[in-house]
Amino acid sequence: MASNADCQETRSVRFSLAIEIGQFGSLDEAIQQSVAYVREQRFEQQCDGEQFVAMALHVDVRDEQEALVLRGIVLGQGMDWCMPARTRKEARSISMQIEQLSEEYVRQDFLVERVTAQRLGSDPAERITERLAYLEGSLVSPAWRDSVTRALRQHLRQQPIRS
Repeated sequence: MASNADCQETRSVRFSLAIEIGQFGSLDEAIQQSVAYVREQRFEQQCDGEQFVAMALHVDVRDEQEALVLRGIVLGQGMDWCMPARTRKEARSISMQIEQLSEEYVRQDFLVERVTAQRLGSDPAERITERLAYLEGSLVSPAWRDSVTRALRQHLRQQPIRS
């Protein structure tokens, strides 16, 4: 999903596009290939008058049954992985937050002040959308919670520290 406030033709329009980058034998391989794909694609918002190329907001890793296994929020050429909810109670709490934020998004989306906020570079609806993507990414299939947590910890340990 993306929107582009700098492009008159696409202002206030949200885009969503699913791209399948392949099937992988392991969670570690899916993580590595997702990171490589995002780095390679150099997702950016671009507008050349007639054409709009949307920036990817997140990358989802899904299993054979299409259940969410893992979500990574795209940050330029990098990714911020969403840690899964650890318990049912935490998942219920996240679901309630999602419901409240979704209602807030609907209210913000219809406010006249949103145009002013966009001009100032502070669009509350956009921030809500980003937060929703992160929270939804925490609601992975319960069967995957432990293995995803282990895989992410392993992946993060392998990452070089940037200064």
